[in-house]
Amino acid sequence: MLIKRLNDMPLRDKLMVSYFIILALALSIFGAFAFERASAVIKQQVQASTQQTVIQAKNNLQSYMRDVENVLMKIHVDSTVQNVLGKPQPNNGFQLNRDIKNLESAILGADIFRKKTSSIQLFAFNKADYPSINLGDSIFSSNDVEQEDWFRRTVEMGGKIYWYINGRQICSARLIIDVSDPRRVLGVVNASVDITQFLGGVDRIRIGKTGKVFLVNDDRIIAGTESELTRMLSNEPGFFSTIYENKQGSVFKGLNKNEYLIIYDELIGPKLKVVGTVPTSELVENIGIIRNALFLIAAISLIIAFLSSIFISYKISAPIYALADRMKSFDSDQYTKVPVYSNDEIGEIYNSFNKMLERIQQLIDEVNEQSRREKEAEMKALQAQINPHFLYNTLDSINWLAIKAGADDISLMVNSLANFLRFSLNKGREFISIANELEQVRSYIIIQKFRFKNKFDVIYHIHEEVLSYTIIKLTLQPLVENAINHGFDGIEYKGLIEIKAYKDEKYIHLQVNDNGKGADIDSLNKMLLEGGGESMNEMGYGIRNVNERLKLYFGEGCGLYFEDSQYGGITANIKVRAVLFGRMEEG
Repeated sequence: MLIKRLNDMPLRDKLMVSYFIILALALSIFGAFAFERASAVIKQQVQASTQQTVIQAKNNLQSYMRDVENVLMKIHVDSTVQNVLGKPQPNNGFQLNRDIKNLESAILGADIFRKKTSSIQLFAFNKADYPSINLGDSIFSSNDVEQEDWFRRTVEMGGKIYWYINGRQICSARLIIDVSDPRRVLGVVNASVDITQFLGGVDRIRIGKTGKVFLVNDDRIIAGTESELTRMLSNEPGFFSTIYENKQGSVFKGLNKNEYLIIYDELIGPKLKVVGTVPTSELVENIGIIRNALFLIAAISLIIAFLSSIFISYKISAPIYALADRMKSFDSDQYTKVPVYSNDEIGEIYNSFNKMLERIQQLIDEVNEQSRREKEAEMKALQAQINPHFLYNTLDSINWLAIKAGADDISLMVNSLANFLRFSLNKGREFISIANELEQVRSYIIIQKFRFKNKFDVIYHIHEEVLSYTIIKLTLQPLVENAINHGFDGIEYKGLIEIKAYKDEKYIHLQVNDNGKGADIDSLNKMLLEGGGESMNEMGYGIRNVNERLKLYFGEGCGLYFEDSQYGGITANIKVRAVLFGRMEEG
């Protein structure tokens, strides 16, 4: 029903509706695409910016960690620490207390200026009389901590720094190795940093309005100051599973009915990571502005498009309505032209209409003329059928007179000529069997031998299987004529023509070889492709015609080409598709 109503609509309304719909669709598609691309670009930019923030935070934390590691290294190589820990434990209390005081001074001096650590503890090996962990300040015997996990892991690290988190402290520990005997372990030094101090600069970083950068360790969020965001994330198992999927990454994740941008990277090992998280809604506030702007532009464009469609449809349809009114009064017996008022496309339609009227009258005249010519052609066709019969009968009469007079040579020539003409005409058909084509060439050669008084010989190498296949009439004769008239012209020895025919899997191959004076093979082949211009003689036209007919009827890949003959002259090669005679359709 709707389609019928559309079909019945006036042209003016169709143009207006079509124009409006096309513009509306174009604006909708463009607006949706522009909004989608703008949203994607903003998200990518925000993601990249947030990722840089997290990377900078990580770099800051790693810089702090290197400072702490430098403090541990300074203690490790300190000469006082090496001397005190490297010698046996003294027997008197005075010397023991003096050694402990010296170690405390060395530890204090290692971080006295920068204050990167909250506390530093040294655990000496083989110093049973050193204070226990519960009684001392910073120098202890290792006996009380040897079973603790951090201590065992530090020993297993073999001199490398071991980082771990203990409550609100981030700690690092390393072995103190005798610099004069690397196989001898003297103790362990442990430095602790308060989390608030460690995250001091990072904790002040804000991503969006509520986003934060913090640490995550073993499904636990570690932040300098707790916030609503960190409390919410602590209760979301999906948050922790996301950041532990890869070493580092960036992902938009739905948590607690909101989407969050989560960017994470390893800080120390696979468990301790730096994480930046922010609600996506805070990062893409500009997208709403872009969406509203696009809606406003689309609405204004649609109003303009509607008004434009009314105006344009009227300007286009008004002349067409006028032409339609004139065509309604068109009388087939009267061809009245319409006046032209413009030079635009409508004016061209008016001109075309007037030319159509003129053409109709011209076609009527041409049909009458064509009818007359067809009748004349029929008469000429009848005459063409009569003339060959008259010619054959005349040649047959001459042949009997020659036989009666004992002129066998004349009889042979007349019979050869009759055969040649019969195969040339071929009842008006273009195709002929190879057997008949060879018979026609033999007749032609007999006549030419009389003319040139046996100045050349002809040999045939014909495979019998090819005789029943198809060729175009008058294919071989122009090549033989070319060899006689041009190849043997001016030679002082007896000419030789060899005619060969054989078949391969798909094609029939025919060759005409001669021992004449030869020619420029490249020029001959070029003549077949491009023609010889005004200088090409009648024979050249004949040979080129053979090639073009072969390509026309047998297709590309078939045709004629020349090459040097083994006898010293020219070899003309013909290649055609192998089609049995009678199965090839002409035209």
